[in-house]
Amino acid sequence: VFDDFKPYLSNVFLLLGILLFFAAGYFVYKKYYKKETAPLKESIPAFREALQKLAQLDKKLLWQNDQTKDYYAELTEIIKVYIGRELEIHTLEATTAELIPLLQQANRSKEIGIAQKSVESLAAFFKNADFVKFAKLKPLSHAIQNDRRVAEKLLQDLESVFQKHKQASVLATDAEESDFENKSALPKKEKKKKAILYLSIFV
Repeated sequence: VFDDFKPYLSNVFLLLGILLFFAAGYFVYKKYYKKETAPLKESIPAFREALQKLAQLDKKLLWQNDQTKDYYAELTEIIKVYIGRELEIHTLEATTAELIPLLQQANRSKEIGIAQKSVESLAAFFKNADFVKFAKLKPLSHAIQNDRRVAEKLLQDLESVFQKHKQASVLATDAEESDFENKSALPKKEKKKKAILYLSIFV
C-alpha cells in the first residue's frame, strides 16, 4: 500500500531538493557571474607576415639567378595576400583587372579611406609586374630593385590606412558597447537579489 513507501519518499524528496538546490546555484552562477572567455587564436598580423615574406624573398636571390618571372610572381602574391587578409576578400587568384575593382569596392563599402592615388599606384605596379610575368619583359637590375622598394612602400601606405580605419572602428564599437552595458547591465546588488530570488523559488 502507499503507506509502505512513505519512509522512502522522504529520502527521495530530500535528494531531489539537494539536486535542485545545486542546479539553481549553477544556473545563477552561469547566468550572472561566470565570464565566458573565448580561446585566443594566435596569428601573425598581415603586415608583419608580408614583411617577413619580403625578407625571405630577398634571400632567395631569384632575379639574380635569372628567375625574374618567379621573383615578380612572389612579389605580387605577397601584396595580394596582404590585401586579402586585411579586407577579407579573395585576391590570390584575381588578375589585376579583377583585383583593383575588388579593392575599390571594399574601400567604398567599408569606408576604409584608401586614396585614389594609392589605388592608381597599386594598379600601375601590378600592370608592370604582369608585363614581366606574361609578356616576358626583362627589366634591368636597378628597375627590379626599384619595384622591390615600391612594393614595400605600397604595403606601408596601405597599412597606415588600415590601422587608422581599425582604430576608428574600435572606438565606435567601444562606444556602442559601453552605451549598451550602461543601459542593460544590472548592478551588483540587483544581481544578488535575483540570485537569492531564484534560489528561493527552486528550494
